[in-house]
Amino acid sequence: MENLSTTTELTNNNCYDDNETSYDDCEIASSTNYSDNSFSYGGGGGLEISLTSFGGDEDSGIEGVLSFFINARYMIGAEAEYLKEGAITFSDPQDGPVQTTFDPSTSKTDVLQISLGLNFNF
Repeated sequence: MENLSTTTELTNNNCYDDNETSYDDCEIASSTNYSDNSFSYGGGGGLEISLTSFGGDEDSGIEGVLSFFINARYMIGAEAEYLKEGAITFSDPQDGPVQTTFDPSTSKTDVLQISLGLNFNF
């Protein structure tokens, strides 16, 4: 299952965000404007190659294997609706109450994910 959502934030660019707090000091307001779910399925495979092993002697407290891996996964997803930049429009306030209009885009949610890295087993 995949979820696509569009969130809008109003922030103050002239403030300091204290990293000691768990919230954004500069955020004035935020809202999730649009959200859609789609079903997905797929498969993948990969390869792991052992590079070296170390430890295992009486003097070493650590024993392990270092390996390189590469894998790929292809997920076939259904269609989902989402908002692109500029897809939210507002009516002119002089014409009466402000009306918000969404112009969603629709596309399939297929994903190809390729990963590579080092793996340390101990």
